[in-house]
Amino acid sequence: MKKRWRLGVSAVILVFPFFAHALHSEVVIREALFDPEGTDTGLEYIVIENTGNAPKELTGWDLYPDGVGYYTFPAFSLEPKSVVTIHLRAPGTNDVKNLYHSSTTKNMGNTSGSIALFSSTEHSSETIVDFVEYGGEGETWEPAAVSAGLWKTGDFVSLEGILEGEKIRRTTEAHDASAWSFDGSEDGVSGGENSEDLSENEEEDLGEEDTITSSNSGGGVPYIPPELLPSIKAYAGLDKNAVAGASVSFSGKAFGWKNEPLESSTLRFLWNFGDGVLTDGRNARHTYAYPGIYSVVLEVISGGESVRDDLVVRAGENPVVISELAPGENGWIELHNSSARDIDISGWILKGEQNKEFVFPENSHLAPRSRPVFSKETSGIIFSSLNPRAALSYPNGRVAREFVFDGGIPSGQSVTALGFASPTPGAENQSQN
Repeated sequence: MKKRWRLGVSAVILVFPFFAHALHSEVVIREALFDPEGTDTGLEYIVIENTGNAPKELTGWDLYPDGVGYYTFPAFSLEPKSVVTIHLRAPGTNDVKNLYHSSTTKNMGNTSGSIALFSSTEHSSETIVDFVEYGGEGETWEPAAVSAGLWKTGDFVSLEGILEGEKIRRTTEAHDASAWSFDGSEDGVSGGENSEDLSENEEEDLGEEDTITSSNSGGGVPYIPPELLPSIKAYAGLDKNAVAGASVSFSGKAFGWKNEPLESSTLRFLWNFGDGVLTDGRNARHTYAYPGIYSVVLEVISGGESVRDDLVVRAGENPVVISELAPGENGWIELHNSSARDIDISGWILKGEQNKEFVFPENSHLAPRSRPVFSKETSGIIFSSLNPRAALSYPNGRVAREFVFDGGIPSGQSVTALGFASPTPGAENQSQN
């Protein structure tokens, strides 16, 4: 009997660490954007998902984006089948969908890094809950993740072929790099697995405990408070990050009284994009002309019912810059769209010396990774060979980019932000000094 008792205790001790991790396995790192288009600061984020069927208390948990520093969750419970987005170096007010790590002063690595999630402010193989490593091996907390069975030694998510603005996202529940892929959709969080399942998450059954018998109704007819009456639901999607001048996609959903998807042709979807523009339709695209934070409202109308849902769009600075300039009667100016998106510059203003201006006409778009050139014949602007100046402004006149060069430009040469250059209109710049 003693031998059997001792064997039983040993078995419990050996299995217990794995059982502890199994308890936390329902909370996972679902998605990360570590290299947004243009400026990274304020646009990086990490998405955490509760894949289980019960709320998960995350108060006091730690998230570690390698290089950024630890983020300790405030008092927070993550609902079942739900996600929360942690925004890095971004100000904001915490809510059930968004948390803000505004105290950090560093960004995530663009070419390599890792993310670790811990169930405590104590960090070890016993408290690590999930882990992902990208761009290279040997990052912080890889050994702990390997010891916990959450990763494989030397494994990492390859970034070969990934473009600026694309995020990595978990597509399976495997604990290695094969579970991850990269995704260039424009949503702050992709659809599919990352979207909240309203049919499971918001089901409301009116039981006996939800009804009150009204003394004025007669015959014991139950009274149901208005807030408990069945109604349709609208879903506008998760919050998004965007770039001023780039098109953003929106897709609305409607759900019936029993949370079944509604596909009726009589449904009406009305979008208010928060910048004075309205449009009609289940799916829509919109371009924000200026950087800013916009509240987007979706209204769904079905028969006599009308419901609303909202999301937030954070539009960052436009990535277009003035990359090269050639002076004189045969001169020109080159713009550079370094991003992976088509950028709309309709209504933008190109300013030269002596208050000369050129307004880009409607439907003026810059292709991804392009360097379009605008000649003097097109813009009407002649740039001086001595101390040339140029500026690119948003349609409201706010300056987006300036180009200033102090000195003279030798005949037959152009100038870039780095100095004199052999003229390369439309091609990569080749500075001479």
